[in-house]
Amino acid sequence: SVSNAFAYFSIDGFSLPTRLAKTKEKYRKKHFTKPPPQARAAIGLAQHFAVCRRSMAVGDEFGPSIRKDGSERSPLVDDQGYYEIFTGSRMLPPSTVPVQVIFQIDDSLVTAQHMRKARLHSPQTIQLHCDGRSESRQSDPLPAVPTPVATYIKVSDANLLFVGACALRQFAQGLANTLCLMEDPRLREDLRVVPRRSQYSAVAHKDDGWYYAISSFRSFTRDTEDIFCQCFDLDYSLSKLPKYVELNVKGPGCAQPLLSHLRTNYKFYMSAYYTGLFKMVHKTRFRGTTGMSMAIFVGICSPPESNEPRAGRRLARLGTFGYPEFTPTNMFISSVACDHSAGKLKDMVALPRHGMCRFQFLEAFVRTAFETYKEREMSPVAMVQDLERIANLGREYYALRRSLQKALFVEECCQVFKENRDVLDRVFSLFSVRLPFPGRTENNISYLGWLEFLVACNASDFGLKAERHSLAFSLGRQQRVDELNSWRSLELSFTEFIVCIGAVVYLCEDDGLRFADKLMAFIEDHVMLAVHGSVNPLVLLQDEAQVDSTNMKLLTLMGEAFIVADQDHSGLLSQSEFNAIITHSRYEKGFRDLGFPVEDLRVVFQGAAENAFRSAASYEIGLYELCDTLIRMRRQMSGLDKSIDFLRKCFAESDVDQSGTVTRAEFFDMIASPMMRAKFQIAGISTEDIDDLWAAVDAHDQDDVEGVTAEEMIAGLLSARSSEVWVKGANYMRQVFKSVAGTVSGQLTREEIQTAFGAREVRDRILFMGLSVPSWTHIFDAIDIDANGMLTWAEIEKGLSAMWAAEGETGGE
Repeated sequence: SVSNAFAYFSIDGFSLPTRLAKTKEKYRKKHFTKPPPQARAAIGLAQHFAVCRRSMAVGDEFGPSIRKDGSERSPLVDDQGYYEIFTGSRMLPPSTVPVQVIFQIDDSLVTAQHMRKARLHSPQTIQLHCDGRSESRQSDPLPAVPTPVATYIKVSDANLLFVGACALRQFAQGLANTLCLMEDPRLREDLRVVPRRSQYSAVAHKDDGWYYAISSFRSFTRDTEDIFCQCFDLDYSLSKLPKYVELNVKGPGCAQPLLSHLRTNYKFYMSAYYTGLFKMVHKTRFRGTTGMSMAIFVGICSPPESNEPRAGRRLARLGTFGYPEFTPTNMFISSVACDHSAGKLKDMVALPRHGMCRFQFLEAFVRTAFETYKEREMSPVAMVQDLERIANLGREYYALRRSLQKALFVEECCQVFKENRDVLDRVFSLFSVRLPFPGRTENNISYLGWLEFLVACNASDFGLKAERHSLAFSLGRQQRVDELNSWRSLELSFTEFIVCIGAVVYLCEDDGLRFADKLMAFIEDHVMLAVHGSVNPLVLLQDEAQVDSTNMKLLTLMGEAFIVADQDHSGLLSQSEFNAIITHSRYEKGFRDLGFPVEDLRVVFQGAAENAFRSAASYEIGLYELCDTLIRMRRQMSGLDKSIDFLRKCFAESDVDQSGTVTRAEFFDMIASPMMRAKFQIAGISTEDIDDLWAAVDAHDQDDVEGVTAEEMIAGLLSARSSEVWVKGANYMRQVFKSVAGTVSGQLTREEIQTAFGAREVRDRILFMGLSVPSWTHIFDAIDIDANGMLTWAEIEKGLSAMWAAEGETGGE
């Protein structure tokens, strides 16, 4: 219904109108979503208008129109998804002073709602214009110049355009700038310039084109053969392969071709490892490392037609139960069985507690090839090559990583990141302080910080599936030679962060747009949302269907208390900070009213620390982890109120010296009488529960000193009642090992392990737990690669845990 639309600018005293033509534009959500004040403040108003909209339009672009009755009016979109807007263009002179603009809509003067508004120094009288056509001649062509009408209107407000600020900002960022000169063709002959070509012939041509060394990605180390070779040299030295190759590859110079082949093709080994690793880690939200599981390793070593879940489980069981012959399962167990507290591994803080790391994957794969083809007359290189061919080792991930870098490391994508540098810097600074790894102070985004960022920017609406969150992290991080001595391999620098953003866009479905355009759309429509900061982890718990209406009240109160206690906004609380907030009168009463007293909350912190294999005194917990542990323990405590109260009473009676700790001997002396054991039975705690309780507590005793607190004892009871049977089995075998070796840091011979672990009572207890009894001599031979005849508990525990955990994955099939 609008017939006339013009814009008047302050540079000519609001006297010359610029016609705004009616046109159609494809509906995009960002046009009707008004950026919040925090976002506009973060990126600057000038850049905000430059990024969000590069054409001048009339109307309520960034927010729905409001009717007089206060209701919102949705955008008018036709059947093809287009809506009408009025646009126009005008050349404005360079200026660092804002240009004032006023719009004419039919017979009135208005200001745009989406632009900054300012009051004029003095009211301005503006003459209105029309297109020069009468109502009966609307179909005639538009006149070149608008026609003034005899109507004048005085205005006091105008919109502001920050033309110069945008230009200066882009110039400072190194963007290409063009100077447009408008000339009068009638005066061309009035000025003559004599060409000077001699000087150009003496000056070398300078190429000012785009290249990687000056791009936004210049600090990102691209994949090279040299990087992969360095990774192989380190991983080979850390593994037990040198000793294994020495024992199994006979003849002078026979090992060198094998090592050359592995070094040349190690990029595929690393690709296969990270493919399998991030199939597991996408569900990990805790601040620890997760290695490749046995089931995934067996699947990698299996032929493609056997790479089904059911077939993979059958293959895992074939190698696990009874050890009929060497299989991928056996090689997995022997490779992960190592003492984390000795030698080169002692200071590797990022070594996974469960599963295998990169150098262990190399060892397990090569040993699987050797043991699979040992009966055939094949060279060591041929053995490895044949298994690589069957497994199609890592080639899909390697090709995906190469194609991403080829598509991303171009001038157009570099330009997108430069134009949005302010937004990206702000988001990076917000999430770099979120959920850091223990002891890390560098300005990097941790893996959990990356997950929070993707939820905060609503990446799922852009098309990124949740199971690909960790894959985007893997594709965007640099290949690091040493990834175990620190947490750096699980963190992102700023350059890695923008490459990960490129990976997010690359992993989404192709909708026909150019990659650079999709990248710009993701930053404008989604990254802008993350300026608000991190997402509330309670939303994640709701998505996982772990929260009912009762639990939600508990989690809401916990979230409120956590935010109050988290003064540094790191997303983490120490034990002292946690104890201080839960003993605050307001929160103590709130938790007690919900059936969770302070004593049980301390058990929650203790359980979370034990789950991360850390001492509670040095552990820092995040809100998601705290809420997840709270829900899990509340579920485990259901029906155990009587048992827990009775256990606290027994602990108080046993702690005669009021030290706050009780030794195993003191506790079992107290419950030795038949009357006391009968009371335990009445309280719902069986003799087996007591044994499992102490085994679970002892398994987390890092200093190998007797004595536990009440919270540790209750956490041990809950751990003993958990559904992870393999954990109880490993804890029980630890007690058997300590009874023979004296301490958990001792060593046992092959004969001692066969005698102690093969005892009838040990066998019966393992079968009672529902676990299989393996051949202990086969386990010893598979783990004792250096043939020194001795094994530590750390080596045995890794092998047993891997075996029984994989047995649980088979699901009884």
